[in-house]
Amino acid sequence: FTNHEHLDPVGLIHMNGRVYDPLLGRFLSADSHIQHPGNLQSYNRYSYVLNNPLSYTDPSGYFLKKAFKAVKKLLKNEVVRTVVAVAAGYHVGGLVAGAYNQANGLLLVRTPFGVTSTGGIIGGAAGGATAGAISGGDLRSTLSGGISGGLFTYTNPYIAETWNLQRVAANSIAGGISSELNGGRFMDGFKMNFITSSARVGWEYAREYTDNLKLKSVAQLDGKDKSVYNSWGELLTDGTRVPEMAPGVQPYQANRMMQALSMAPEGSGQHWYSENGPIGRFINQVSKVHDAFNSWNYNSETGRYISRGQAFDTAFDTLWSFPGMPIAGAYTAVAMSTNLNPYLNATIGR
Repeated sequence: FTNHEHLDPVGLIHMNGRVYDPLLGRFLSADSHIQHPGNLQSYNRYSYVLNNPLSYTDPSGYFLKKAFKAVKKLLKNEVVRTVVAVAAGYHVGGLVAGAYNQANGLLLVRTPFGVTSTGGIIGGAAGGATAGAISGGDLRSTLSGGISGGLFTYTNPYIAETWNLQRVAANSIAGGISSELNGGRFMDGFKMNFITSSARVGWEYAREYTDNLKLKSVAQLDGKDKSVYNSWGELLTDGTRVPEMAPGVQPYQANRMMQALSMAPEGSGQHWYSENGPIGRFINQVSKVHDAFNSWNYNSETGRYISRGQAFDTAFDTLWSFPGMPIAGAYTAVAMSTNLNPYLNATIGR
């Protein structure tokens, strides 16, 4: 069923690259490729397709060679290559920064935009170089990516960071320089970073505003609401609050299905996601913008949503709040892309 040539007189199968003995269930020569170093089956170099012939076939006679050709072809796609480059740069940058800080101690550097570390700048340069090498595939791309990564780590510190117009200008100029280094146009990098940095400033304002509403609610309810933080030390605002009933409105039973989907109280364990996981963190970040979007129906003094009856609340959820979620999600994704600046900008202009 693998469409290989059967050598019936000797009871063997010619699989192009190697000859296979169906009685032993083994090749007569070793595979010259070890495709998955993390998979112990890859080291069984006389077996057929990771010892799993019911799931795979190997027309070439070498372990999953066709699959690796497909991956190589996929990486020729510019979008896929950029995603892989940014992801690889992010992880390499983090590993290098962590290793440097562990070996030399946390050497802090104060910049006009906050406080970063020497290891952070070196890690940013290493991550940028990695992203540039994958994206461009040559020495120039690697070097320009490294310069871009180090530059953006300097203007994007992760300790005591401050987002303001000065930082927007610095990021925009750094983006233009990075684009020039990569062979692109200064204005392309400038405009992209101006948009993302401006979005981040707006997101920071929404975060501060939403967090203040939550803290006011906690203080005003005196134990009926609580402040819960995730593992990153960020105030959770991704759930429902105790509503404030408008004059003459009687409390009613909330929709439990909606609570189970997304509107359970913060820290209740009733969400479909972990609030301490990456998905939960992003949803919490989205909630900052979404709650600010909804805040016209919040009491600014008590920080609580104003319930005006079941009919109003249903209309509010259906026509305003829920349609606002994907908008808030898209905006947050743009704003949070600034965290990837050292690696993302290493790919711009190619």
